[in-house]
Amino acid sequence: QLTGKKSKRNEESKKSEAVEPDSPRSDKNAGKIIVEEEHAKDSVSFGVYKRYISSLGGAKFVLTYTTIMACWTFFTIAADWWLGLWAKAGTGGYKYLWLNATFAFCSVVCILFRVLVTFYSSIRCSKRMHNDMITQIMRAPVNTFFDTVPIGRIINRLSNDLNTCDGEIPYMIGNVQMNFWRLIGTCTLCIILIYWSIIPLPIISVVLFHYLKQYLQLQRKVKRIAMAAHSPIFQYEGETYTGAATIRAFRAQESSYKRCYGLMDKLMKCEFYCTSLDSWVILRVQLISLVMNLLTVLFVVLWPNSN
Repeated sequence: QLTGKKSKRNEESKKSEAVEPDSPRSDKNAGKIIVEEEHAKDSVSFGVYKRYISSLGGAKFVLTYTTIMACWTFFTIAADWWLGLWAKAGTGGYKYLWLNATFAFCSVVCILFRVLVTFYSSIRCSKRMHNDMITQIMRAPVNTFFDTVPIGRIINRLSNDLNTCDGEIPYMIGNVQMNFWRLIGTCTLCIILIYWSIIPLPIISVVLFHYLKQYLQLQRKVKRIAMAAHSPIFQYEGETYTGAATIRAFRAQESSYKRCYGLMDKLMKCEFYCTSLDSWVILRVQLISLVMNLLTVLFVVLWPNSN
């Protein structure tokens, strides 16, 4: 009976070993001392956005920011509309001037509050992210983390990625929100004043969505590769600084330069691809805007008395 149980156990262990290569643990990093840096795939999950918004302040931040942007849109459109009434009236200059100046001043105040709220929330979010990252790193095991992950990758996460959260993301949030609310206000005003302008909106939306989908699919992949390309540079800088005496002793300066230039070229290629993709989508959006402006001017010139 004992031998029969041992044989069954041996057969089960052999089966488990045979299935082990297909298990999640046997990935491309199996058998390697230094783990390769992995990249996320497809689009950013909703949980990432939710966690970032909660770090910014959650519902309080969203409500405050939305209120400020709605007020800014109202005052901006009111100033333009009041200026049009002033041009039609032709008289009562001081009354129109003071009210237009009031609208402009309120718009400036809304922009000031928007900047303060955005950067205060982004700094608080960066502090939370930095503290969480430091806590996880200090609690990480030595044999499965520090021995397998290069120090340059850790420095990249604590410096370059946090710099993106501090500087780039708040700036992008401000631009996206400003353009979004400006678009909503402009479309609403155009529909009220010129009702037929709603006709080309579905066609333009479909074309822009098509270009945006292509752009985001490529931009995510290239941007993730570009962010990961900083890690070998940080790693090589530390290794070069530590082993500078050895490099000079063996007269390996040229090979060190070539390796450094190779890492920099790889990073610059990724940055060039990102800039090319930005130019690609900007060119197409500007062409669509140019066509719309051309059609509007032709309509005004050909039918000047039309309502």
